[in-house]
Amino acid sequence: MIRFMLGAIVATLVVGVVMAVAPGATPKTGKARAEFDNLDSALLEHMALLQAKSLTVAVSLRGELIYSRGFGWRDQGGRQPCQPDAMMRIASVSKPVTAAAVRELVAKGQLTLETPAFKLLALKPPKGGKVDPEMSKITVGDLLDHKGGWDRAASFDPMFAVPRIK
Repeated sequence: MIRFMLGAIVATLVVGVVMAVAPGATPKTGKARAEFDNLDSALLEHMALLQAKSLTVAVSLRGELIYSRGFGWRDQGGRQPCQPDAMMRIASVSKPVTAAAVRELVAKGQLTLETPAFKLLALKPPKGGKVDPEMSKITVGDLLDHKGGWDRAASFDPMFAVPRIK
């Protein structure tokens, strides 16, 4: 099941064919496939529930892209349909994918949840910077359980701080 889920989540999408859109309807781009009609309907319902303006989805099977669509509008004016390869922030969507990959490595004995996370990375502090010794205590399991010890009030979430990062 995990392998199917991982195979169904794709980072790279292809440009689709823009479908005709009735006035007021949610535009759909990419090639429609009858076997994915139920998924199309579910995605449109979910968009309406969340009042989402756009959405992209892709499904791969055994490493081959078999379905890729865009829904909604790319621009606020509602003139540019969202393409299947539209770049979007993925927010927390990558967390379950990462967790599944880590759990698979644990099951294979290639990693443990007690493994110190930062020993796996070849990170060096910036010139003149110091490493907090507490970081050496943070495990892979801590990161999966969101127990790394970071305080959002003391730092910031880079996801929503693009001007600050630039």
